[in-house]
Amino acid sequence: MEKVERKENAVYSGSVFSGKRMYFVDVRKASNNSNYLVISESVVDKEGNRKRNTIMLFSSDFQRFMEELKKTESYFPEQVFTNK
Repeated sequence: MEKVERKENAVYSGSVFSGKRMYFVDVRKASNNSNYLVISESVVDKEGNRKRNTIMLFSSDFQRFMEELKKTESYFPEQVFTNK
C-alpha cells in the first residue's frame, strides 16, 4: 500500500490502485478516542464520473468482521494470497 496524505484524525492511511479502481484503507481516531476502520472504493463509472463507496467499521465490531472476512479466504484461488 502506498502512503497518502493524512487527515487530522488519521492514525494510518494506505491505498491500492488497480486499473479504474482505487481502494483506501484508513484507521481514524473517533471523538471518544477509540479507533475505527474506514474502507473506501473509488471507481470510474461508464460516464467517466468517479463514484465512492465507503464502509466504517468500529472497534466494537472489528473482531467479528475479521473473523467473517477470514472465512471467505477459502473461496479464492491460492494465487490471490501468494502474489503468483
